[in-house]
Amino acid sequence: MNINKISKIFIAVIAVISVIFLARIFFAGDDAIKESADLQNSLVGPFITVSIIILVIALALALIFSIKNIASDGAKLKKTAISVVAFVVVILIGFGLAKDYYIDINGAEVQTEGAKMVGAGLYALYFIGTGAIIAMLLGGVKKMIK
Repeated sequence: MNINKISKIFIAVIAVISVIFLARIFFAGDDAIKESADLQNSLVGPFITVSIIILVIALALALIFSIKNIASDGAKLKKTAISVVAFVVVILIGFGLAKDYYIDINGAEVQTEGAKMVGAGLYALYFIGTGAIIAMLLGGVKKMIK
């Protein structure tokens, strides 16, 4: 059996399971599900579990085949490594610039555990966004010159 046939069978099995769960939810009714926690756990819980399993499988396959594709070519591997290192450097710079507190609406400093992480993410966003804008502008200027 080839991979295409196996994947089609897997997709068909998941589709049948999903339709069964969906039919159980429809037959139970909205009001009954809203009112009963046991009914929520027995009807909606398996639906969510199947969704999480499918998500994990899809993420794993995407990562495996991406890494396989990158590792197959030395030039791709080098470019990917440079990009990952550049991204980590931007994150570290953002983390270094971020403060571990924020100023609330009354002007008082409030210490929180997540403030430094949020600040680091914002600084990284600013740096990467600025870089993207500069790259677009330089690309446009190069096109106008040619």
